[in-house]
Amino acid sequence: MLVCPQDLFLGASIKTVDSGCVEIGLSIHDGTYSIDFSVQRVCPGRGETIGTAIKEAVRSSIVHYSEEHHGKFVGAGITMAVLKQCPDFSSFLWHELDIVVMAFDVIETIPVNIFPYKDDETGLDEAQPASIMEFGVDEQADSAVRKAIMYFGPQNLPPPSIGFRNKVEVDNGGMIQLVSSLDEYKATVNDNTWNTVLHYASVMKKKKISVAFFSATPQGGGVALMRHALIRFFKLLGIHATW
Repeated sequence: MLVCPQDLFLGASIKTVDSGCVEIGLSIHDGTYSIDFSVQRVCPGRGETIGTAIKEAVRSSIVHYSEEHHGKFVGAGITMAVLKQCPDFSSFLWHELDIVVMAFDVIETIPVNIFPYKDDETGLDEAQPASIMEFGVDEQADSAVRKAIMYFGPQNLPPPSIGFRNKVEVDNGGMIQLVSSLDEYKATVNDNTWNTVLHYASVMKKKKISVAFFSATPQGGGVALMRHALIRFFKLLGIHATW
């Protein structure tokens, strides 16, 4: 009997520790509950960057969990700390593992409640010195994945985001991160094609040309599918385009 894999969501956070190593926290969510988590220490090997070490460690954890529990990760929420250590982490998850990624600022520290005490000499109420509680990378990852889940619809797909005056907010207003740099586009075409693109992009920016698209629907047909990708590409090129 054919059994469909369970849809899962991933949360990831990173904290730098000593000796150039990082602590990676992963949180696994089924859309309703947090069902598992892991914390691992990762250090780059000889000739390896910390970004490569992070990606390989996360890839191994995701593949192992998916095979063991017959699941498919469809979405992920990561913290900004991950992108600081590994700028292409989002595009890596999208290209290599077919996971839609969103990046969030999450709370890393919080002041502990301060209770007043009475000074014996003055008889006045004074506040105790503030202390800071730091959230672990597993807790930060769990916060990020819960934020990401809110952007997924009933079929575990992010619905189109429509803003003021029916403006289509591509990638949920930049929340979804599928491509990190123009180099990923450059690798798909030859040099002549790429230089032509850069030439016309430069002309448009020099003349301050803005582009506006109008269509009947932000989803469904081929036009809508291509438009999301084109607006995303224009944004990286620095061309002002709205839909």
